[in-house]
Amino acid sequence: MDSANKPMLKVSGIDGQYDEYPLQQGVNLIGRYSNDINMAEDANYVGIKSNDTKISRKHFIIDWRRNGKGEQFLILSDNISANGTILKGYKNQHLFSDDKIFLVHNDEIIIGDTSIFIHIPLTLQMVKAIIIERTEENIKTLTWGAKRPL
Repeated sequence: MDSANKPMLKVSGIDGQYDEYPLQQGVNLIGRYSNDINMAEDANYVGIKSNDTKISRKHFIIDWRRNGKGEQFLILSDNISANGTILKGYKNQHLFSDDKIFLVHNDEIIIGDTSIFIHIPLTLQMVKAIIIERTEENIKTLTWGAKRPL
């Protein structure tokens, strides 16, 4: 699949431009670029070129999956980073280590002082986004408003 048909991370730069990083199907480990990252064979490393020292080298994970019906979805989770991961509009606080959040087009992820936007091409059909929120008492599922029709 060419990169035009893949979900993409768009990272805001100091110059007002965006750097783009395509995601791969499966687990994508995202963090500040480092050439000494040892990766498991079942994960893809996305190294963001940045001087933001608040970004860990293995900061967060986006898992691009397909269910039994062939529907695709992206799931965000923090990778127990030192400075946390925020999904703008979702609680406006750092994600807990067991939060799993389904992403939609134009979601903004904040790590350190850096904003990262999710771009999902219109050619990719993604399932309706939901959030799974865990508390000590129970697990509840909330609908997360889609930014565009799915």
